[in-house]
Amino acid sequence: MKQQLVGLAFCSILLLQGCIEKKNEAKFDEAPSICPVDLKSESPKESIDRFLAGMEIQLLPLESGDDILFKGSGSTIHLDGDDIFLLDASQQTIFRFGRDGKFKNKIFRKGQGAEEYNVLFNIALSDNKIYGLDNMKIQLYDYEGHYIKTIPLKNNGRQIAVTKDGTIAVASNYIQPYQLTVYHPDGTVFEYLPSNKNLLKQQISQSTYHSLKRYGDRILLTNYFDPSIYQLEDTVSVFATLDFKGMNIPSDMFSGTDEEIANRFREYREGDKAILSFDRLTVTDDWVVFAPSLIWDPCVVYYNRKSDTYLLNKNWGQPYDLFFGGYRAPDGYDEKSGEFYQLVNAVELKEVVEEIAKKKPNYQDDYPFLKNVDVSQIDDNTNDWIVFFKLQS
Repeated sequence: MKQQLVGLAFCSILLLQGCIEKKNEAKFDEAPSICPVDLKSESPKESIDRFLAGMEIQLLPLESGDDILFKGSGSTIHLDGDDIFLLDASQQTIFRFGRDGKFKNKIFRKGQGAEEYNVLFNIALSDNKIYGLDNMKIQLYDYEGHYIKTIPLKNNGRQIAVTKDGTIAVASNYIQPYQLTVYHPDGTVFEYLPSNKNLLKQQISQSTYHSLKRYGDRILLTNYFDPSIYQLEDTVSVFATLDFKGMNIPSDMFSGTDEEIANRFREYREGDKAILSFDRLTVTDDWVVFAPSLIWDPCVVYYNRKSDTYLLNKNWGQPYDLFFGGYRAPDGYDEKSGEFYQLVNAVELKEVVEEIAKKKPNYQDDYPFLKNVDVSQIDDNTNDWIVFFKLQS
C-alpha cells in the first residue's frame, strides 16, 4: 500500500478540511457502486419467505462452567480456523473454544507489567496471533496466551483489524481528532484519517462502534456522517456508497450558526430523519450487511451485490427475530465455511423455543435447526450459543 494514496483518498472523499491541497486528490481505478436502500419500505412477504427458506442455519452451544462463563452482551466473537475466541470486556478475559463448542483455554493478562494489558478494548486475529488493543498499545499473544511483543500506538482507539500481511488499522469509537490510524507491522505509523472539523467543532459524541472489518486481503470501514463504505487494500478507495433516498444527510447539515447546527443534528438524529451513520458492517463477495442508525425503527439491511436487491429484517417472526431482528446483525463472516455468525443469548433462546413449542408441538419439522436445543439444560449460568448461517446468493 502506498502511504500517500491512503491519506489522499480519505481526505478527498470525506471532505476533510485542510488535509491536502486539491491538486493532490487521488484518482480511483473504478467508480464505486451505488446501493439504493429505502428504509421506509417493507420487504415483500414472498421475498422474505424465499430468503429464510434458503438459509442454512446451525446452532452451536458453547461449553459452560463456573470458571468459563462469559457475559455475552459485553463480548465480541472472533473466528480463526478451528478456533472460536470470545473477548468478555467486563471480565477482561479472552475465552477460547473449539468449533465443537468445547472449551480450550482462557487468557487473562490484566495488570501493569510489560507483558500485560491495562484494559482490553478489542482483539483481532492474524497469523495465529492475538492482537489485544489496549490503551495506547497493542499486546501480542499466541493462542495459549504467551506474550510475544508490544506495539506502541500513536493514537487511541477502540476497534482493530489486521490484514494478512500484518498491517494494523485502529479506529476510534467516538469523534476524536483522528478517526483511523494505520500502522506498518513494525508499529510505525502508515497514515492518519483526520475527523471532519465540523464534527469536532460541534463536539458531537456519536460515532460508529462496529465499523472496522477485515475481509480477505482488505479492510473495510464506515465513518460517521458519511454514506460510503471504504476499502483499504493496495490503496484506499470507495467500495460502495449507500443512497438512503429521502433519508440521506442534508447538504446544509453544517450551515448556519452553531446553535442551528446543533438543533438540526438533534432533529435528524432523534427523529430518525436521516441516516447519519451505519454500523455492524459485514461484507462478502455476495453480500453487504449493515445496521443503519435508527432509534425508533431499528433494522438490518441484507444487500445482495449480485442482484442489487435487498431485504430488511422486519416482520420475520420467531425464531428468526431472535437471531436476526432489530439491530441483530452478524458479528462476523467465516470465509472458509461461507457462514455468517453471531452470539445468541441462551436464556432468550430457551424462552423462544418454549413459546414456539406451545403453538407448534411439531415445531422441529419446521425449524430443524432447533432440534439440538434442550431447554431443560439451559439456565442463567449457561453461556451464549452461536448461530451460524449461510445465505443463498
